[in-house]
Amino acid sequence: MIDPAALRVRADEPAELPAGRFIASVARLDEGQKDHRTLLRAYAKVRARRADAPRLVLFGDGPDRGVLEALAVELGLRDAVQFAGFCANPFPYVRAADMLVLSSRYEGMPMVLGEAMALGTPVISTDCPTGPRDQLDGGRGGLLVPPGDADALADAIERMLSDDVLRAALVAHASRKIQSFGPHAANARMQALAAQLLESA
Repeated sequence: MIDPAALRVRADEPAELPAGRFIASVARLDEGQKDHRTLLRAYAKVRARRADAPRLVLFGDGPDRGVLEALAVELGLRDAVQFAGFCANPFPYVRAADMLVLSSRYEGMPMVLGEAMALGTPVISTDCPTGPRDQLDGGRGGLLVPPGDADALADAIERMLSDDVLRAALVAHASRKIQSFGPHAANARMQALAAQLLESA
């Protein structure tokens, strides 16, 4: 369940935001699932095409941090990628970001997508099993790309950076869609289920 009002309160808490524009990823640095390698390779392609691309900030820690830091250096991204580590309250950063990117190989129902949607942040996600496609309403609430495809992810990041009309349309749809994951919708579903059970008793 996503409570947009509660998230906005958390997002208003003081935070030391990165200087300038940035792209956010909020995920454990675990390559078995989260696949930051593809994100870094995609981001390197974006930087090669446009030097003015916002910085990439990775919020989260995990066993593969050292490997990913080495890959960032290998790709020439030492000064363009920030490994911010674990963040107890990522919501001020998610709201301030140009976009949130999720590069996972698989997910359940990733909360971070719903949280970004509730905070008005454009979202790009891999179309991985099983939650993102439903959360993003088949791509109407955010861009979906194939898992492990750095070229497709780079293209999606560039589209999001360059097309203000697209960004606005995705955010507007996401804002409507996220209401179905909120407390009022959850209560309504519970009441409907209770009524059904009473009728069949």
